[in-house]
Amino acid sequence: MTAKTPVRPLDLTQLESQLQQRLQAKLREISPLQVSCFLKKDALLMAVQHPVPTLTHPKRAFRLMEAVFREENLQRRYRGLMCLKVQGRDRPYAFAPCTEEILPNDIADRVKANTPAGIAERQRAFPPVSQSSVTPSTSLGASSHPQRAETVERSRNELVEASSVGEQTSHNEFADDLDEEDITQPDLNFDFAAIDEEEDPDAWMRQSPEKQAQIDVSPYLEKVWVGVVGTGIVMAIVGFFGTLYALTRPCVVGSCDTMDVAKELANNAIATLQDPPSGRAILQAQQQIQQSIAFLESIPRWSRKYGEAENLLVAYQSSREGLRELIAALQIASRAAELSQNPPLPAAKWKDAKDTWEEAIAGLEEISPQSEFYRFARKKIGEYRTNLDIVTQRWETEQKALENLEAAREAAKIAEVRQGIAQSLEDLRLASATWQTAIGRLESVSEGTMSYDSAQTELAALLPISKESEDRKNHELFAVEAHTQATQSAEKARSAQRRNRWSDAVSHWQSAVNYIKQVPSDAFIYGKARPLVQEYNGALTKAEGSLKESIQVRQARLDLDEICNGELVFCIYSISDATISVRLTPSYIKRIQETAIAARSQNDINAQADVMEHIFSLEQALEKISDNAGIPLEIYTSDNVLVKTHKPR
Repeated sequence: MTAKTPVRPLDLTQLESQLQQRLQAKLREISPLQVSCFLKKDALLMAVQHPVPTLTHPKRAFRLMEAVFREENLQRRYRGLMCLKVQGRDRPYAFAPCTEEILPNDIADRVKANTPAGIAERQRAFPPVSQSSVTPSTSLGASSHPQRAETVERSRNELVEASSVGEQTSHNEFADDLDEEDITQPDLNFDFAAIDEEEDPDAWMRQSPEKQAQIDVSPYLEKVWVGVVGTGIVMAIVGFFGTLYALTRPCVVGSCDTMDVAKELANNAIATLQDPPSGRAILQAQQQIQQSIAFLESIPRWSRKYGEAENLLVAYQSSREGLRELIAALQIASRAAELSQNPPLPAAKWKDAKDTWEEAIAGLEEISPQSEFYRFARKKIGEYRTNLDIVTQRWETEQKALENLEAAREAAKIAEVRQGIAQSLEDLRLASATWQTAIGRLESVSEGTMSYDSAQTELAALLPISKESEDRKNHELFAVEAHTQATQSAEKARSAQRRNRWSDAVSHWQSAVNYIKQVPSDAFIYGKARPLVQEYNGALTKAEGSLKESIQVRQARLDLDEICNGELVFCIYSISDATISVRLTPSYIKRIQETAIAARSQNDINAQADVMEHIFSLEQALEKISDNAGIPLEIYTSDNVLVKTHKPR
């Protein structure tokens, strides 16, 4: 007996770690996530639990999980089942089985089987099979594989059941107590209309030829094989060994299944490309057209179907070339979508994405209206123009943000220099305005751009400096305004003095002194203000003296009016800063003389004494006025003869 090779037991913990590392590296938008694996009979269940929201395109996650499944070579031992579940919800929202992979060698074997050598080999290895016993598949859908569809449905049910049971298993329980520092915030999503079935709309465009060769065309190959084998067996029975090769070529004798299959493949491809549901469907259609052309080229010149095959070849080759142009444009669009992912991005990268979208659109616009792909191309052009508008706007926003940041930095440098060399209020005003320009530029940097974080950091640093500059400007402004008010008040005081309005002059000089004393000693204008303090104080003192004199003169006038102007006008006066001049009126002197003569003639001593007392009282009153006013007194007769002088005490 042959010894069996021991099978290494599956380490679920290690598998969970591998899956988790792969998913977290590629799907950061759903981190933190937790992977749990379960074995149920021959089924390996792989469940992923993550926070909200759900993945819009879960197939990417399934591809990553299936890749690990195959890297560990688990497909030979287990049926792989996968599901995605949001934390806190009872059931998964997406699930899928690990599909059977057709290796490149299998495709090569199937194609090789339709060569003459392959046909002859099958004739030797297998007995003839009647055409009626074979029912070739004509569809690539699930309907042609009922057994597989049943398996998928059974796997789906097992997956839902296992994902629910797994929540109660302590070994694979999802972690709910992750540290905050372990949680990576998801990147901003860039919602492109180009996305068909996955976050990368045309990832299939970048697949290797070996991957592209995995499209399942076996139903069509089997149909061709049946006809060829049948014809080969007949020829073998007849025994025309010399013409075996020629007669076993497709479409030489009997029906031409090769051409039928070629037509069916091409028609299915073109029908799919009218409105393909996904990028994978476009790839499948391309493979179908290539297979169709290969089948038609296999029809020999001596076949009665050769002429028809040549006509179809011309049409299908034209479709193949048109499809190449379409796929080239879609590949460019895929690169544009990749360039636009995970914003914010530098302006240069947005520019590259913008140019790439324009290139993709230009490629699609080259497709002729007569092409069977024209309607699909126009649909994609509309979607790509929407993406182009978004990318153009983001590029302009990013470029403007960068311009604002650079302009703010330049303005800040200029403001710093102006602040340092300022020697006047105008210099400080200019420096403060430049600081405000820098701050305004930083505040204009849009959120969500590459420059935003730098702008916020620099803004926080500039705000205190700008405030200090504004305060310094206001301090100097106050000093200038105080100096201006002082000089204006001084000018008003001088004007009042010229009009002998000493009360107004004193008031204005007091204001001037108060304002000039308010000029700060650290102000630029203090050098001009300092000598004015002494000047204005002296002027105020003089004005106050003049005001006092003015008041005394005014009182003297009132007193003189009272003495000189009665029923009989005794005197006429004039007052200057130097003299009070009083002239006795002729009528008064005449009356005094007449009274004195009458008293002497009547020898009336009392009357004579009254005249003398009256004259003495008048002199006393005038001298008192002189003393109160502080102005010397001069008394004159009507003939302008000085009869009395008095100096104030």
